[in-house]
Amino acid sequence: LTQFWIQHQMFDNKLDVKLGYFGEGEDFNTFPCDFQNLSFCGSQVGNYVNTWYNWPVAQAAIRVKYNITPELYAQIGAYNQNPSQLEHGNGFKLSGSGTKGTVIPVELVWSPKVNNLPGEYRVGFYKSAADAPDVREDVNGNDAVLSGADFRTRSSKKGYWFVAQQQLTTHNGDASRGLNIAANATFHDKETNLVDNYQSLMLVYKGPFDARPKDDVGIGVARLHVNDDVKKNSQLLNAANGVSDYDNPLYTPIRETEYNVELNYGFHVTNWLTVRPNLQYVVQPGGVDKVDNALVAGLKIQSTF
Repeated sequence: LTQFWIQHQMFDNKLDVKLGYFGEGEDFNTFPCDFQNLSFCGSQVGNYVNTWYNWPVAQAAIRVKYNITPELYAQIGAYNQNPSQLEHGNGFKLSGSGTKGTVIPVELVWSPKVNNLPGEYRVGFYKSAADAPDVREDVNGNDAVLSGADFRTRSSKKGYWFVAQQQLTTHNGDASRGLNIAANATFHDKETNLVDNYQSLMLVYKGPFDARPKDDVGIGVARLHVNDDVKKNSQLLNAANGVSDYDNPLYTPIRETEYNVELNYGFHVTNWLTVRPNLQYVVQPGGVDKVDNALVAGLKIQSTF
């Protein structure tokens, strides 16, 4: 079950309320999915925070939006955080058993016209009231990887995000064609999250050729940074085990930063079918500089009926 909700507008459509089962990424930190590498695709918070579930996982939720002006609105939501909905056989689970807490996102969204070209800018904040393990400290405040004690439990985790999309040019006066730029950034709780920050930049040109006015070509670059405390855990373990050689089975890899690049071309075959081959290059997969960089060929097919 991915979507099961009702929506109602009040006060001359200024207030918009949505209630039912749906995911955070449908309304908050939303972003198109025209690339294949997930660091350029969809709601990025859900890619790095294990209390925020992206499509197709739905949760009991409410979202309240208020339209301040035709170009500006603010919204707040409350989402049941229930890990059991990820389990096999629970795709249609509607009961609240297994609930760990509530995820509350807030967001301000501005959709201006710049030089008469559309744009969208989002800034948001989330807080999860579910318990989360610390990534480094044990219950006594010491390094858990050395003490062997249980990791300390934090009562919440939080973070914030920025999203920007803007059409920059037209193609010979045709506003359906031209250069578009987009950027994403998320920042997460350093006490509880493996990835503590992420940034990406994308350029997409729609209608690059007169003979193919509905095709598009895109390139994106992303950076994923692993929490320094995760890196410190590995360094402590290696020192305790007296190993420094990556090839030693006792060695724990040092994780720092991963970089992703994708270049793609979208063939608009029909009004309902787009075929988008791509090349991806991953630098330091998993943030480990000892791992060979990866060149990946991909193919994405999108159909809309």
